[in-house]
Amino acid sequence: MTRFPDRFLVPPRFMNVTRYRCSVLAVDDEPAVLAVLAAQLATDFEVVTAPTAERARAILADRSVDVVISDLQLPDENGLNLLDWVRRTVPRTARVLLTGAARVEDAVDAINHSQVHRLVLKPWRSEDLLQTLRTISRQLLLERSHEQLLDELRKLNLELE
Repeated sequence: MTRFPDRFLVPPRFMNVTRYRCSVLAVDDEPAVLAVLAAQLATDFEVVTAPTAERARAILADRSVDVVISDLQLPDENGLNLLDWVRRTVPRTARVLLTGAARVEDAVDAINHSQVHRLVLKPWRSEDLLQTLRTISRQLLLERSHEQLLDELRKLNLELE
C-alpha cells in the first residue's frame, strides 16, 4: 500500500478548523429577543443582529454570514421572504426560522420554499438552540473543508501531470 507524506493527509490550513467561529445573523423586531440571542450565542459564535429584513439584507451585502436566524413576523416583511431571499442570494448560508406562532402552513413553506435547516419555536431552550447551531456550523465547516481539500487535490493532480 502506498503511503503519502503526512503533508498530503492534513494540509496545515485545515489543522485549526475547529478554532473558526461561525457567524450568526439574528433578525427579530424585539430588542429583548435580539439581546437574549446575542448573549446566549456569543460564547460559541460571532453574533450580528438586525431588527428588520431590510437591515439584514444590508448586513449580508457588506459581509458574509454563516447562519441567519429570522423571526417569522418582522415589521417590514415576512421572515420566510427574507430566508427565501437568503437562499437565492447566498445559498451557502444556513437558514433557521424562529417563531412563536407556527402554523403548519408556515412550517411547510419554510421547508419547501425557503429550505430552512431548522424551525425553532419561541420560547426556546438555550441549550437546544446552541446544540442546533453547533450542529449546523459543524456541517458548514465540514462542507467547506471538503471543498478546500478537493481543490487542493485538483491542484496536486495538475502538478503531477
